[in-house]
This record gives sequence, C-alpha cells and structure tokens, in this order.
Amino acid sequence: MHERVSVVIVGAGPAGIAAGMFLKRAGVEPLLLDEREPGGLLREANLVENYPGFPGGVSGKELASLMVHQMEKLGVRLEKRSVTKISSKDRSFVIETETDTYESDAVIIATGTAPKKAEIEGAGELEGRRLFYGLSSIGTDDVRGKRVLVLGGGDAAFDYAINMSARGNSVAIVSRSTASCLPLLLERAKAGGIEVSEGYVSERMTESTNGVRVECARGDEKKVFETDIVVVAHGREPRIDLLPSELKERIDDSGERPPMTGVQGLFVAGDVVRGIHRQAAIAAGDGVHAAMLVEQLLKRRGGVVS
Repeated sequence: MHERVSVVIVGAGPAGIAAGMFLKRAGVEPLLLDEREPGGLLREANLVENYPGFPGGVSGKELASLMVHQMEKLGVRLEKRSVTKISSKDRSFVIETETDTYESDAVIIATGTAPKKAEIEGAGELEGRRLFYGLSSIGTDDVRGKRVLVLGGGDAAFDYAINMSARGNSVAIVSRSTASCLPLLLERAKAGGIEVSEGYVSERMTESTNGVRVECARGDEKKVFETDIVVVAHGREPRIDLLPSELKERIDDSGERPPMTGVQGLFVAGDVVRGIHRQAAIAAGDGVHAAMLVEQLLKRRGGVVS
C-alpha cells in the first residue's frame, strides 16, 4: 500500500506522542509509526520524580499509559509498523516499512535510542534467553524470586535494579567504574539490600545448570557471580540507522540545533538527539517544538493537511 499524508512521526515515545497531539489539535492529521508498544523507554522507568504535575512521582509505565490514553482520546493515528528506510524525494519524503510505503511533506524522527551491546565473551549466546538489554523484553511482571545481575553504573542500571528488587528478586549490580548514577539511587539500592560492586569488569559469562556464571575482575582481584538473569545497561546510542548516509551527512554538516536538521521538512526530537540528557520532560518539549515547526512549514506551503 502507498499512502500520502502530511507528516509522519517515526517513534511513539514521549517526543513522538507530544508531537502527534500538538499537530492533531492544530488541524493536521499526523501518522505515528512504531513497531514497539507506545510509550517507549519510559515504560521501563521504575519511578519518575521530575516530571511536572506528579508531586509524589509516578511509575514510568503509568506515565506512558497516561500519555497514550491522551493521544488516543484526541484521535491521533498510530500504526504498528517497523520503518526500514526514509529517503527524500523533491520536497517530500518516502517512508518505507516492511509492508507499506508512505509519502509525506515532513518527517519527525523520534526513534529514541538502542542499547549498546555488551562486549563480553559469551554474551551473544545468552541474549534473549538469559541476557537482556532493559526490562521490557524480560516480561518483568513474571520475574519474581530470581537472582538478577545488572551490569552498569548509571541511572538506568540502578533504576532497573531497584525495579527488579521491588518485585522480590535478589539483585546485584556490577559497575565497571565508580557508580555514576544519582546519589539518591545509590542510597536506595544499598538501603534495599542490593549488592553494589564497583570497578569490576565483566570478562566472561557462561550458562550452567544453575543459571549463568559471570566472571569479573578488578585488577588482579577476581569475582564470580551466579545468577539467573543478566540485565545490561552499558549506555545507549541513537537509532538513526533508517536514514540513508546522504541525509545523515547533511544533518551532521548543517550546524543546525535540534529539532532542525538543515534538511527542509526533516526534524529530530527526543532521546535520539539528546545524548546523556535523556529525560521524558525534555523529549516531550522537543516533540512540541518539532510539531510547531512542521505546522509552520505546512502553512508556508499552503496549509496542507490530510
């Protein structure tokens, strides 16, 4: 199927949802595309305490669900599609998915980030069975009474650990250097009985009859963990592989600040361009900003809506 729309938003996390809601209210009919459950990485957050309007904090899952509910109430169109390629054509863009093709006047890239793979001997053989990147692929609600080892020292690693500990699992954290998370997360982890080992590099992991054996080292000191599940949080990188090299180069060389890209009609929003500043509030603001620029673009081109 080939369909013409005014604007396609790739990614239905906080940035994409916020952009979609703004455009819908502005009289533009956006199309959101995402192969994952809407809400994005926010769904994995144990507790969000810095999003305005929630003085007691709110779980990431609940906040994401509220965003999705609001989007659905406004009638924003969301299709579960995996975007494989985006290319430019004259003043338009062609967005290809595994099953359909869309053409639009503008595109907002709000694809977020992908986890960096663990460079540990044996990790690849365990991925998807014993080793996971984040919590969404584990089926967190069903994991209870297990031994969980989290690899990483940032906010995400500690948030994952606290989340899994709260579900009755025995959790340990191994950080390659001194933990870089917020001090309050480190305090909560230790107060919750989570073992934190800092300065240990995970060198090798093997599956055994008793789960997974993870061999770590800190200089000459060796430490072995026996666990049921390994969760890796070694950082994330932008999900921009769907853009062709010529568009990436034009974005990189443009000198523009997000959500502008230097390519007319192409905008970026949220975690995909925010580096370490990955916050739901920033992503939502980026989405609104990008949507405002799209609305202005469409008006200059004659108020095209669909």
